[in-house]
Amino acid sequence: MNNLLSVIIPVFKAEKSLCKCIDSIIRQSYKNLEIILIDDGSPDNCPAICDDYARKDNRIKVIHKQNEGVSCARNTGLENASGEYIAFVDSDDYIDMTMYEKLMNEAIGSNKDIVFCGYNVVQNGKIAPKNEPQLELTLTNKDFYYNFIKYGKNSVFGFVWRMVVKKNIATQIKFNSELSIAEDLIYLLDLLKITNNISVVDEKLYYYNCFINDGKTTKYDEIKHIKSYIFLGNFLSEFYNNIGMTYLANYIIYQHYVKAWNCYIYGIKKDKDKKIFLKNNVELTKMSTKNGLNIFLKEESNKKQKLLAKLLYCKKYETARFLVLMNKYINKLLGR
Repeated sequence: MNNLLSVIIPVFKAEKSLCKCIDSIIRQSYKNLEIILIDDGSPDNCPAICDDYARKDNRIKVIHKQNEGVSCARNTGLENASGEYIAFVDSDDYIDMTMYEKLMNEAIGSNKDIVFCGYNVVQNGKIAPKNEPQLELTLTNKDFYYNFIKYGKNSVFGFVWRMVVKKNIATQIKFNSELSIAEDLIYLLDLLKITNNISVVDEKLYYYNCFINDGKTTKYDEIKHIKSYIFLGNFLSEFYNNIGMTYLANYIIYQHYVKAWNCYIYGIKKDKDKKIFLKNNVELTKMSTKNGLNIFLKEESNKKQKLLAKLLYCKKYETARFLVLMNKYINKLLGR
């Protein structure tokens, strides 16, 4: 087994975590690696750190580019990868030293297009295994795809960093650079449209750090964030409609309608331009349906979100905002 694996790492404002990340990759028990560091115009010491590692290890390739966000960085990595297999790592995370040996053994030994593993959540230095009891079913059986959306004990998140995938599969799709949220979920679901030749290594080999890196994307743009909710709601609704899950599709479309409006409702400062954009966006308006509202009210457990959903359907935007601000004010008075 000597297949080349290209590991793509977008790098932006990650100088506190970058060395630990790269060290965990270069120390892998699987040695036939091409490590592609994409310096996404990072303004700190990351470019110099990347170049220093490249001088020490000839498996490391550094690409310096202007800042365009994590999706563009990953796409650049895909365009420059030489390996027969592809993997992704985020620059604030790290991996078990046997991760790629185990995933590649399964991929090559069982001739799989994609192999996933489990992961651990690292929060304030504490490591907690993420339990996903239906991971393999969610990835291979369409009856379980609701786990990508329905949060609970069986929820599965669409992270691309806990897998290896054949390059000829991975490069058929690009990450959507217009999205500021869930770009990896969209990429993964598009992969699952291409192949169901998938396997899972039932070990938690990736360490996902919640709070170190503040710079995996470009500067926060709230209008772009709202547009992402609109795109994501429509994409997921269409996805679930196409596999016959109409009820879930209707829930998702209204869920993301509420999420888009929350960007205005929960904003600290009143933003007239944002409100005008939301009110006049034709795609967003189409997402608000009576059927979607009823399903959302049935499925949503948060009482405040239920109330907001009703007010938004009735176009009582200022009432919704007033109630949220009053709730914040009361909580502040009570020291909550």
